[in-house]
Amino acid sequence: MKATDRVVELLCLFTALRPTPSTSEVAESLEMARSSAHELLNGLAKTGLIRKRAAGRFRLRLMINSHAEVPASTDVVLEASRKVCG
Repeated sequence: MKATDRVVELLCLFTALRPTPSTSEVAESLEMARSSAHELLNGLAKTGLIRKRAAGRFRLRLMINSHAEVPASTDVVLEASRKVCG
């Protein structure tokens, strides 16, 4: 599996019902070692895509580039995420 596919799968784990999945939940859902999940989560936290919360918990971080145009409606973003995350 490509690294980008793995990242997309991981980001899809962040839902309204589970906004802060644990490292163990990520590892189990992605069928990977806990240490690999931890490494992947910490790597994404360094990029700013997610942020570390309590020990072993992470939260998706909405990033908007200050130089980019912000869509007038978030419906487009929500629809795109539904297509990717199912």
